[in-house]
Amino acid sequence: MIIIFIVIDLRSKNMFKYLSDKKLIDGCFILANDIIKHLQTDLARQSIDTQIYLVAETKEKLTCNNDGVNFDFDFVLKLLKPAIALKNRTNDQLKNDIKKSLEHVLKDQFQQNEAVVEPTTSGFSVANIVHKDFPKQKFYLDIVIYKFDGKGFFILKEHKNGVNQVWTKTKSLKELIDRMNLVESDPVAWSKFKERYLYWKTKYLEVNKTRPSSFSCKVQALNDAFNKFWQNQ
Repeated sequence: MIIIFIVIDLRSKNMFKYLSDKKLIDGCFILANDIIKHLQTDLARQSIDTQIYLVAETKEKLTCNNDGVNFDFDFVLKLLKPAIALKNRTNDQLKNDIKKSLEHVLKDQFQQNEAVVEPTTSGFSVANIVHKDFPKQKFYLDIVIYKFDGKGFFILKEHKNGVNQVWTKTKSLKELIDRMNLVESDPVAWSKFKERYLYWKTKYLEVNKTRPSSFSCKVQALNDAFNKFWQNQ
């Protein structure tokens, strides 16, 4: 008698994978970038000056998804003059004003009537954005807000997995960008970063049961790659 064991790896269905449709990725990224630029213009009219940063998206687009989670693009919205922006606003009022501007831009300037803006601890997440050339493919737009507090730039969200701090925050936006540039310039480190980014996206979903924060996963993957190749130098 021959006994055959068949092992099915259920995890593969939940693993994040990079998208290969360049036309889809480029088209949707251009739309996301245009939305952000219009948001900046609208905020400037309210004395809220900003600068946009892209983390780990200059070398190639790290667009990925799995069977249950749509892909996303994440942008860092840095407040350039927080003292002016907060002159007649509390932090909550500032965040609410940014949310109103974002909703205005989405609905009135881009006709994204199905888009839903949800506040997060670190900024906003916009669901159901659709490019006219890809009407069946919805994607997310995530915005992380950085504000100078007199000491450094802090991401406003921190996650923990049990007793181990898995999701990190950065004290310096410049340091993060500098380290990312270093990792991007080294093919081996970049490959390691991409591998760890997918790992953390999948791990985040497993632990939190919610859509992963791409930016948090990028920061953790950056720490992994940087520490492996440059920690002792």
